[in-house]
Amino acid sequence: MSGLTVRWLLAGGLLIGAAAGPGAQERERAEGQPTVILDTAGPWRIHHTLAPPVVATDDGLKPILAVDQPWLHEKTPEPPGGWTRSDFDDSTWLRGPARVACETHMVARLCLRGKFTVTDPAKVKDLRVTLGYYGGAIVYVNGKELKRGHLKPGEEGRQGLAEIYPESVYFFGNIHDWDWMVSIRYQWEKKRIRILSDLSVPSKLLRKGVNVLAVEIIRAAENDVVLL
Repeated sequence: MSGLTVRWLLAGGLLIGAAAGPGAQERERAEGQPTVILDTAGPWRIHHTLAPPVVATDDGLKPILAVDQPWLHEKTPEPPGGWTRSDFDDSTWLRGPARVACETHMVARLCLRGKFTVTDPAKVKDLRVTLGYYGGAIVYVNGKELKRGHLKPGEEGRQGLAEIYPESVYFFGNIHDWDWMVSIRYQWEKKRIRILSDLSVPSKLLRKGVNVLAVEIIRAAENDVVLL
C-alpha cells in the first residue's frame, strides 16, 4: 500500500469510512475525494453494554428505570479486556453493518471494530481519522489510544460518563405536534453531535497485514432539564 487516507464518521452509532490505496492518491488529489474502502454497509464487529440511562441532578446521578420491566434495570457485561487489539478474537460479537447498532438510550457503551489491510506500514504517509459522535469517544489503532473526546483522561474517563450536554441542546421552542417533532429531529442531532477531526495516525501504530480501528462510544448523563 503506497499511501492511505482515511476518514471515519460516526453519527448516531453509524460509521462511514473512506480510504485511498495504491494508484488512488493521484485520483484523490484531482477529484478532492478519498476512495471508500469501508462504510456503514461494510462488516463490523459490535458490542453493546446496556444499562438504564441516568440523569445528572443536584443530588447526584439518578437512573431512569423502565416501569414494570425489571429486566431492563440491570447492566449487561462490559467487553472483554484487550478488545481494541488487532489479535482480539471478536468472532462471538455481533457482525454486520454499523447501522445494526442499537439506537436506544439503554446503550451505555458501544464498541466497534473495523479492519483494514496495510501491505507496508512505512509507506503509509497520510492516514487520518475523523469521528462524529454523541456523548464521548475514544479512537484506538491496534490497541493503542489515538485520541479521545469529551471524556476525562485515563480509566476514570473510560469507566465514567461523557461530558454532559448544556441545556440549549434540549430546547427548540414550543412543541406543536408529532409531525413538527419529526421535522426538527435533524436539527436536534446536529446540535448534539461532537467531532474529532482529521486525527493523524502515525505509521508506527500500523502493522503489516490486518489492522484494527476500534471505536468506543460512551454516553453522557442526561441534563436534569429532561425532568421538567
